Amino acid sequence: MKKTIGFSIQASLTVTAIVAVSLGVPLGAPLKSAHAAGVTAVRAADFLDSLGVAIHLGQGQSAASVGAAMSYAGLRNARDMMNELGDANGLLYLYNTYGIRTDAGVNGPNDANLTDQLNKARTLANAGALMAIEGPNEPGNFPVTFQGQTSSLTGTFMPVAKYQQSLYSQVKADSALLNYPVYSASNLGAEPDNVGLQFIKIPSGAGTLMPDGTTYADYANSHNYVSGSNGQLFGQTLGDNVTWNAADPTLEIYNSLRQDFGVTWNKKFNGYTNAQLQALPRVTTETGWPSTGGPGNVITPQQQGKLFMNLYLSQFKRGIKNTFIYQIKDDSEANFGFVDVNYNYKPAADYMHNFTTILSDYGSMTPGQLGYSIAGAPATVHDLLLQKHDGTFELVVWNDRYSGTNNITVNLDVPAAIARTYDPTVGTTPTATYAGASAISLAMTDHPIVIEIPAAAAATVSGTYTYATGYSSTQGANQWYYKQWNGSAYSDMTWNGARWKGAQTWSLIESTMLHPDTNASTLAWKAPKAGTVNISGNVRKQDMGGGDGVNVKIMKNGTQVWPASGWQYIAFNDGTGYNPNVNVSVAQNDMIYFIVDKNGNNASDATYWNPIVAYPPSYTFSNGFSATQAANQWSYKQWNGSAYSDMTWNGTAWKGAQTWCQIVPNVLHPDTNAAALAWRAPQAGTVNVSGNVRKQDMGGGDGVNVKIMKNGTQIWPASGWQSIAFNDGTGFNPSVNVTVAVNDVIYFVVDKKGDNASDSTYWNPTIAY
Repeated sequence: MKKTIGFSIQASLTVTAIVAVSLGVPLGAPLKSAHAAGVTAVRAADFLDSLGVAIHLGQGQSAASVGAAMSYAGLRNARDMMNELGDANGLLYLYNTYGIRTDAGVNGPNDANLTDQLNKARTLANAGALMAIEGPNEPGNFPVTFQGQTSSLTGTFMPVAKYQQSLYSQVKADSALLNYPVYSASNLGAEPDNVGLQFIKIPSGAGTLMPDGTTYADYANSHNYVSGSNGQLFGQTLGDNVTWNAADPTLEIYNSLRQDFGVTWNKKFNGYTNAQLQALPRVTTETGWPSTGGPGNVITPQQQGKLFMNLYLSQFKRGIKNTFIYQIKDDSEANFGFVDVNYNYKPAADYMHNFTTILSDYGSMTPGQLGYSIAGAPATVHDLLLQKHDGTFELVVWNDRYSGTNNITVNLDVPAAIARTYDPTVGTTPTATYAGASAISLAMTDHPIVIEIPAAAAATVSGTYTYATGYSSTQGANQWYYKQWNGSAYSDMTWNGARWKGAQTWSLIESTMLHPDTNASTLAWKAPKAGTVNISGNVRKQDMGGGDGVNVKIMKNGTQVWPASGWQYIAFNDGTGYNPNVNVSVAQNDMIYFIVDKNGNNASDATYWNPIVAYPPSYTFSNGFSATQAANQWSYKQWNGSAYSDMTWNGTAWKGAQTWCQIVPNVLHPDTNAAALAWRAPQAGTVNVSGNVRKQDMGGGDGVNVKIMKNGTQIWPASGWQSIAFNDGTGFNPSVNVTVAVNDVIYFVVDKKGDNASDSTYWNPTIAY
């Protein structure tokens, strides 16, 4: 909003000094190693859906220019003031053209504005263009007139309270609006009398002027400007952890959640405790930092762009559901915008365009887990694990530090068949690609770096989980969990420094050993992805000195998979045991339980069990591409019409004997020699060979010919070549089953027709046993 009169309003009213907060990292502060294993991802779409910006169509901004800028930057939500707009047509344009939804707010409203706000919100909702409805903007700066009273900083906020309560109750009584969230009014720490606006619902016994149980909002709303400090909108310096600390709900800093909903900054009315603040549903509808060329504690446009990425990340990571940066466009007030006064893109728009393009995703899915840790990271380095609907992990690491460099290492619990890094200040293409990486070193400066791990590359390279090698002191590490079963339910064991221990003395699990007590000891494995797994592994008595033997079985969730029914009894002196071998279909996050129960008593019941859970191996070229021949079973060849020979890696591509005979990820280009991707079978079996092949460069030429060979035998098409026209961006989807012996080779061959002009061809084969 136009807020010049509010720049120092907090300082003029604050009686006691604001508690100082260190925004730096002390010398000698310990470096952190985060996330030992099994971090659960957040949907990438949820993060992208959190991104918003304040707009002002009612103050003369062009809907077409605003929409183009927001779409370019990947900002999915707009915030505007309904009582500054004659109608909702501009906002409908944003939605119909770009899919942008609106938070419908008001600025200094009156009784008539409430009806107007609800009407415009209903219009937006009916079109699918509404995202939220917001209470009065900064009533300390923009008074509210409602039901015969006008609010003021030195008088009362009762009109604000009554407007907000009426807004909430009418939204929740409206069939078109009731499912949309209501945001509270903003900057409520200015409250001069205790009307209870420091609560989203006034609790019993709060002693406020409005009655207990009054509900104001679904979300608490702050304007925690990262540029603000000591009561001043432009009071901050660009120091360590500025965005991270501004998002902290418990810190006593400029317009923080604590100053509005914990202990109000003006009159010190008590609201939520720090523990309650951390769990409070919350949004930010204004924050930001201006760049050079206007008033305020300005930073360069490049610094602003980097800070905005850090800001969105810190806010989301710390539990703020939606963040709206103020504002889309520079104006005479200050250069807060993503674009300048003529709608030219500033670095903030360019960097966000790159960042949101790299992360781009829509849709719903159940996120999985990725095991990783970060070594050498100071307190300014933060991380957020995202996952796309196709299973691709996007690990975002950012340094909320604006001078110097920190060298860190991201360690992966399981090596990734392929990983890529991106720098959104550089562009949208990978800055580096890693094959079989277990550690990725990063030089962190002042902005995010994205590590991308495709879905298939995130699982074990072999797809095999062996308990003996996966045993850990951490629940969930390497997909293994340590549990006890009381006959009706599973519960976690506790690590005692040497082993996993259940509720009774002898309920124990060690590496390859389970010992039951009253509760059965249960080893559990969680499926990281859907598929068919083979379950095997010997189970036998380990302590054969006495006792009456044990009973064992394997369950998938609540269904028994081995033996067919009942228990498999193992005699006290049976050192040979059994070797279950069963194939089971699993969904992601299904559990396989390996249960050892006592027979009559638990004497000498130590039982050896080393389960192996294995997915059939699958090899996808896009995940397995490497700068090394034969890595991940893929090799890079050229074919002269009679024989294959190796290409040479030139630092960026595999290159054959002629200039244009090349292979890069997913793209083959022939010259005089055909380009041939080759896969070597690591084991005998039947494989399915699939994967789309189509023209990549459709700008000219005469098309290409393609085929698939197994050793010297053609397997697709049935004979001859499959012709692909120069402009065929759809192509073909071969899917053939082939029997292979160890070291058989499957060749994917792309040859020119008459000439090799514009012959870049997309091919991403998958071979699955």
